[in-house]
Formats: sequence, structure tokens, C-alpha cells
Amino acid sequence: QIEITIKNLQRLIEDKKVELKDIETFPELTNLLIKQLIDLEINNGMKSIMWIYDRFGDDSDYNVLTHESKGLIIRELLKYKLREKAVMIMQKMLIDDNYIPESSLIHELIDNLGRRSNNGYSNMNMMDKAEYYFNLMIEENKIAPTIEIFTTLINHHLRLLNIERSEQLFKTMKSYNIHPNIITYNAIINNSVVKFDMETAEKFFNEVIESNIQPDIATFSTLLKGYLNAGDIVRALQINDMMRKYEIIPNRAYITHLMKVYIQNKDFEQAEKVYTTMIEQPTTSRATSSSSQQVNSDLIKSNIKSLTFHLKTLLQETRDKNYAYELYKKYLEKFDNYELKFTPDTYFFTIFISSFAQQFLDVSLAVELFEEMKRREIKPSIVTYTILIDGFALKGQVDEAVEYFERMKQDSINPNIYTYTSLIKAWIQVRRIDKVKEVYNEMISKNIKPVNATLRALQKIRRGDLIDQTPKSQKEAHFWGGKLWVSKDVETIDRLFQSFLLSVSNSFSNNDDYKPNVKTFRYFINCYLFKYENLTKALQVFQEMVKLNIKPDYLIYCCFIKGCCMLGQVEKSDSILEIMKSQNISPNDYIYINLIKGWKKIRRKDKCEELHKALMKFKREKEKY
Repeated sequence: QIEITIKNLQRLIEDKKVELKDIETFPELTNLLIKQLIDLEINNGMKSIMWIYDRFGDDSDYNVLTHESKGLIIRELLKYKLREKAVMIMQKMLIDDNYIPESSLIHELIDNLGRRSNNGYSNMNMMDKAEYYFNLMIEENKIAPTIEIFTTLINHHLRLLNIERSEQLFKTMKSYNIHPNIITYNAIINNSVVKFDMETAEKFFNEVIESNIQPDIATFSTLLKGYLNAGDIVRALQINDMMRKYEIIPNRAYITHLMKVYIQNKDFEQAEKVYTTMIEQPTTSRATSSSSQQVNSDLIKSNIKSLTFHLKTLLQETRDKNYAYELYKKYLEKFDNYELKFTPDTYFFTIFISSFAQQFLDVSLAVELFEEMKRREIKPSIVTYTILIDGFALKGQVDEAVEYFERMKQDSINPNIYTYTSLIKAWIQVRRIDKVKEVYNEMISKNIKPVNATLRALQKIRRGDLIDQTPKSQKEAHFWGGKLWVSKDVETIDRLFQSFLLSVSNSFSNNDDYKPNVKTFRYFINCYLFKYENLTKALQVFQEMVKLNIKPDYLIYCCFIKGCCMLGQVEKSDSILEIMKSQNISPNDYIYINLIKGWKKIRRKDKCEELHKALMKFKREKEKY
């Protein structure tokens, strides 16, 4: 019926446009028509609405649409994400001195202008327009600003990393005697956390408490994450104790942060307890029997992901193969005894297979897990097979690498570039250039392009740098690394380093092509910095390395900068940063974050702000890329 009305109106307008504008009830009719088009959601409804606007809106000779009608059109345009058109109509409405916009419409417009676009990022130009309307409304006193509008603007500016503007808005809001609610406080606390300014975050949190505003899970989760990133584990644990007093039920995000706090505190037992609490949390869903299966499936999926994250973190923290194997057996037993409400999956086995094959270089254990996985009828993924093949390649066991490559194909899994690269590495180990070419040609025929790892492997052929086993320098790195971490005192490390330098000197005299592995030097630097907290000794190792014409890698610079900040000698990090830049190695967010933490410890706000700007610039460039 409404479609027929629109068609009749179109015909009438073409014939009687001049007469229609003189009919008193015509604006009321168009308003009713627009409402009907919106409510009924008919096909081409938006097209019909814009047709009415074009004929009787601001740009027509017959501007008879009411402000209410135009407000409805703006809301509908925002719903369809036609923000530019909505802005254009609003601009023309504001010219009318008699127009007093609704605060809800301004809020909706600002909210939509600040939302992320299809590429996942907020549009700075749109936010400028949102600010323009906000300021215009305040300056002309046409509407009173609301807590919702302020909170929306603060949140959107945070998303765009406009930290200073967020703080200005918060102060402006208070100047209007608008009292922040917990949502606004959460936004401004998060603002301080993003800046690594936990003192200000704590100040706002105290305001929340003093104002008798009930903090929520988002408040505590933000603070916990902030202190975790700042490395203040003591305060993070105090925040956790405080949350318990408020009897707030933690969500999964909070528990994940808390697990990281305990892991960073080396309290693995407590981390496991927290994890157990998370997986035993009852679901509050009241799903019907028809949908309960889906709810349980989602819960299981969530829990197994959480378990995988938890175990992966524990494995990254340990250098003890026996501990890793005991951890695997422990959780396998939990599954078999139905202590967990979900079953092991591909990811569970793959993280352990990766640990044994690539970290501990024990492929036999990795194969044991792989066969157990198959026995339980859990299908390996392309990642599982690639890790195993890479493990065999590292050990020079090419026959086994080929065997599992073929088994993967039998499982109807197509190899990817990383699988081919691992197989190429295996054949290179045994000098089978014909097989390398065969695998490479097969890869190219499937339109799979090589990556850097592939090219690095192939470069060994061009250099004649083919090997039958792990390079001597790499073996040396593992040898010295093993001795360092069992050392009891710094004097032992000094003796070990002198022995290492002597072995390097002897190797040079016997083999002109010998070059020590940079990893060995990194092991010594790490040990001096983080085990014995001796920056002077670490710098001596660095100097010896430079004397031997061994170029420091990115990780060594990361170690030094983190060490300087941790040991309260952040001033020395400036010179290290300059050396790093002189070698065309650009700092990333990890280095910036550690530097900000270091300067913050000695209350150098100027340096923190300078580095924070550099960090934001780095992140923006990274996002553009």
C-alpha cells in the first residue's frame, strides 16, 4: 500500500508541485510518509526517502520538510552508514536560527561519526566533524551537553589515540558540573593506562571510590592490565584483592590478565588455580534444549583455547624438557579422568609437539605425541605436520621428513610454503641438490611463492654452505648457554666467558672461515643482565663482540635497553638506542614500552611524553602498512 502511495505522490508532484507547497497539511503528510517508509522497511525505502528530500528538502525550491522529518532522515542515513549525506543535511539545518536539535540526535550523529569504518579504523575527518557539531551546540547554547555525548567522544578519541583530547574533554565535562559515571571513568582510566601513566590511572580510580561510584569488572580489568604492562606485579595483586572485596565476578578477560600476573611472578601453581577457576565457572545461559548444544559447544571452544594459551605460556617460560613432558602427561590424565569438561584438540597436541621438536630438538618425543594424537582420532593440521617436518630437518633426518610429508598428503592436507621450506631445508642438510630442485619446482608449479625463510635456505646452495649437521657455531651457542644457566655465581660466568674467548681465538687460528655465533654472545649478555644484574659486565661482552667484527642483532639491543631500564640506568639506554639507529635498526613498540617504563621510574615526564609520541607514530604507521 505504501509503495502505491509513493508512486501516486510522485505523479502528483510532477503535475502539481507548485500547488502542493501551499497545502498546510503537506509537511505533516511527508513526515508521516517518511515514518511509514522507515517502519515498514520496504525495498528501496531509502531511495524513496531521499527522493522526497530532494524534491522538498533544503536544496529544492519547496523547502517544506519539517525539522522532525529531516531528523528522521538523518537517523535513517546513519543506519545505512551514509554518514556524509547525514552530515550535509545537519549542516543545512543548523543554518536555521530557529532550529533546536535534540541532544539524542546529536549523540547519535557523534557516535556514528566516531565509529570504525569498513577497514577497521576510525576516520579522523569524521571525528573532526563530530567535534565541530559538539562545539557548535555548546557555543550557541542550543542543547545542553550530556554525559552520553562526552563519554562517546572520549571513547572515540581514545580509539584514535588522541590521548590529550580525551583528557581535555574529561575536564570540560567536569566544568559543566556533569558528574562522570563509571563508563566515563573506565574510558579515562584506560586513557592513562595507554600512556603507561599508572599514577594518573590510580588517581582517577581513587575518585571513583571517593564519589561512591561502584567500580565494575572493566575498571579492575583495565587497572590489572595496566600494572601488568608496567611490571608492577605487587600493585596488580593488590588490585585483585580489592576486586574480591567488591565481590565482582571476574570475566574471562580479567582472569587471563590475572594468569599473566601470576606467570610473570613465577607463581605457576597459583596461575593454574586461576585457570581452573575459569574453566569451572558455571554458564548463566538459560538456553532452550534446542540451542543448549550450541551454547555448550561455544563454551568448550572457549575453554580449550584458554587452556592452550595457558600451557603455551608455561612452555615458553621453561627450559626444562622433563617439566614440559610432565605437564603434557598431567593434562592428558586430566582429560582421561574427565576432570575437564572438554576434550583435547589439535592445538593442545601441536603446542607440545612444537616445544619438543623445535625448542628441545627431541623429535622422538614429538613423534610420540603425534602418534597419541592419531590414536585418539584427532586430525593433525598443516601446522602440526610442518612443525614435525621442520624438527626432522633440524636434526638432518631427511627420510623421516619425507615420510611425514607423504603422510600429510595422504591425510588430504595440501602443503603450504612453510611445509615446502622445511622439506627443502631437510634435503639441503644432506647435500641432495637434485631433490631440492624437485621440491622447489613442485612448489612453484602450484603457484606457491617462496618466502624469506625459503630464500635463506636456498642461499646456502649458492654459497656452497651445505652442511651435514648443525653448524659448529650453533652447537657452541647451545653448549655455552647450557653452562650459563646452571652457574651459581658471577665469577663462574667470568671464567666461562674467558674460556669462550680462548676457544674463539683457537678456532680462528685453525680455521680462517670460522665465525662465532652472535647467539652465544647474547646468552652471556642475558645472563649478566637478568641473572646477575650486572650491566658493566654485559657491556664488556658487547665490546668483545664488536672487536671480533660480529654485528649485534636486534635482540641484543632489546636485551640491553630492557636491562638498562630494569636496573635503573635508563640514561645509558640513549647511547645504545643511537648505536642501534646508526646500524639502520629501527626500534619497535617493545623497545619504546621498556624505555617509557624506565624513564617513568625516575620521573622524567618529558622523556615519557617524547617516547609516547614516537610510539603512537610507530603504531599509526604500522596500522597504515
